[in-house]
Amino acid sequence: MIDPAVLATLPTEEVRCGVAEMIKHGIIGDPDLFVELETIADYGLKIEDYKLQIARALRVKIDIVEGDPFEEGARALLNLGHTVGHALERLSGFKLRHGEAVSIGMVAEARIAVELGRADRTLAERIETVLAAWGLPVRSPPFAAAAIWEAMAHDKKRRGRALRFALPYAIGAVEIIDDVPSEVVKSVLHSMGARSSK
Repeated sequence: MIDPAVLATLPTEEVRCGVAEMIKHGIIGDPDLFVELETIADYGLKIEDYKLQIARALRVKIDIVEGDPFEEGARALLNLGHTVGHALERLSGFKLRHGEAVSIGMVAEARIAVELGRADRTLAERIETVLAAWGLPVRSPPFAAAAIWEAMAHDKKRRGRALRFALPYAIGAVEIIDDVPSEVVKSVLHSMGARSSK
């Protein structure tokens, strides 16, 4: 059972973290939801008023999980923002909230998609803009880019030796990529505020 009224009892920071996940689900599989979240970002954080948007975000996740109950393929799409996000959480000693880390991770992974020629630059800008409009962080903490890469190497979601990235190439369309060069990832992180040295 999910009762949206409970959201009214949460601090603003935690509500924002939930919004990050809703935005993620819009990017993965519901472009109209993403547009709605762009539109209502200026209306404030009374997210308990947005029951339909919450239900639609859940529907994206449910459809993916039901289609891949044993995590053999499509379920990895739900990791959008998490490859980078989990590393940032770990390096912050978990002072960075999960939704905040995922927000930064989504921006990074959208920028990685641009650098690989898989997405238009305007896509990354649009994702960054909506996250920032909801008060979510979109810049990397000043950790060394090499340290972030190393922390990603220990992520539980990796496949064998390869780091898996869920990269958006359009709103409503994400692909799984296993062979992203470390130089690309580090360059993107550096452009977002990570340090270039250890």
